[in-house]
Amino acid sequence: EIWGRGQGIGSVGRGRRVRSGTPAAGLGVTRVDSGVLSAAMLRDEGEEETGLTGKVQVILDANPGVAFGIYECPLPYHRILSTASVEWMAKTNRFVFFKETSHDVTLMAERVRVSAGTPMKVFNAGIETLVDSLAVGVSGLSGWVVNVYPEHVAWPCAGGRDRQSHRL
Repeated sequence: EIWGRGQGIGSVGRGRRVRSGTPAAGLGVTRVDSGVLSAAMLRDEGEEETGLTGKVQVILDANPGVAFGIYECPLPYHRILSTASVEWMAKTNRFVFFKETSHDVTLMAERVRVSAGTPMKVFNAGIETLVDSLAVGVSGLSGWVVNVYPEHVAWPCAGGRDRQSHRL
């Protein structure tokens, strides 16, 4: 199962502004079930992560009833979120999806740990570390290869996590 299938998903970032001037403010009036925020669109390149949670809180407050995801999108620049920010987002209980793009299995394990017991599921963006990331608790893969070879991604995610998985 691919996350989001059959759900109303919106993607929001700096480009979507409404009356309040806040990115994604009023997204709920569009009647989407969830929206995915781009980490790179929440802070300018080179800008400290301080203030990121405040900006996200404004978006959450402006959209009661809307669930969110977060994507460490590499464009317009690649922002890898701190573990503290990931934990804060998870503990809001409003985030259900995290597209993790560090390609670092140790960091993925830490992110799985800090989101445990919350609705947020961590998804790996890269197939090259899929099997190892599944072993540390990542929920699956969210990457372009799912569209090309869905059966090769579904098999290890469905439990084919033995030594044969490394043949992918």
